[in-house]
Amino acid sequence: MAYGTSEWVIEAFIDAWKPVLGSSPAIRYRRDTRRWHDAADRLLERLEPDRIAAGFTQMVGDPYIGGKATSLPDFDRIAEELIAKRFATADRDRHGTTFPLAGDPRSPDASALSWPAAKDHLSRAIQRHGRDRRAAALAELGAIHPTLARFVLTARWTALCEHPLHYSERQYRDLWSELTERDNDDQERTAA
Repeated sequence: MAYGTSEWVIEAFIDAWKPVLGSSPAIRYRRDTRRWHDAADRLLERLEPDRIAAGFTQMVGDPYIGGKATSLPDFDRIAEELIAKRFATADRDRHGTTFPLAGDPRSPDASALSWPAAKDHLSRAIQRHGRDRRAAALAELGAIHPTLARFVLTARWTALCEHPLHYSERQYRDLWSELTERDNDDQERTAA
């Protein structure tokens, strides 16, 4: 199953709810596969996979809206609301501000990704994929930001899963800084 396909959307949705609802979403999918595939296709037509993944993250953690999206067709109807809330909440929690406009160096589409944002993506990927789904986590994280995939390869996925990030926060933050500095150096050399 390839990242960014309708099958990925369905599996990622089911995986997101699994810790909370168990096998219920998978059962609902098997009973109504056509509607779920149609919903996945509609989502992919209008949203990038990383934004869909962000919506899934918000869905399982949102006590008000999340419960309205226990099937993929339900999620399809409120995806943009969940995604917007996810980005607004994440930025407010980190900076006490709203999300910057595209083009601003702090915007979500900028080339640099801060350590708090990277840590947030890593924590959610660990929660969503666990130790045994390294390939899916790498694909998801690499689509969000290439340095996230390099970080996982350097720090080792199993180590990240077995030891909570806050236990080695300083070591991981230093590794992230080193990798992003290399990225910046590579970009400067390419531009020159």
